[in-house]
Amino acid sequence: MKYDNLVLGHKGFLGSSFTRFLKKNNIPFTFIDEENLKNKKDFKKFFNLISKKIEKCKPQYIWNFIGSHTDNLNQNLDSNFLFSSYLINFINHKKLNCKIIFIGSAIEEKFICFSKIEKKKSS
Repeated sequence: MKYDNLVLGHKGFLGSSFTRFLKKNNIPFTFIDEENLKNKKDFKKFFNLISKKIEKCKPQYIWNFIGSHTDNLNQNLDSNFLFSSYLINFINHKKLNCKIIFIGSAIEEKFICFSKIEKKKSS
């Protein structure tokens, strides 16, 4: 089944607001059911489930609201940077005709910490 919009992270603050907007305006969309994401802690299994959904629904737009804002640097990198990188590479590799929209929120504050790490390495 083809959907124009696939919303990732639909239960978060921004994602839930966006899905309410889509519903209110009768804009068709799909998301990934939480029951199917039992492997959220296993990044590769988690991404594999998402990539199968992308191939199945062939969205025109992927709205990525997935992210974390914790004190765990590795978790933040996985859910914010690594996931985005995998998503871009997957779309390019499969030559899918869709656009990915990355939405920022509170995690942007943590990127200041990431940039300080890089500066320390280069000094």
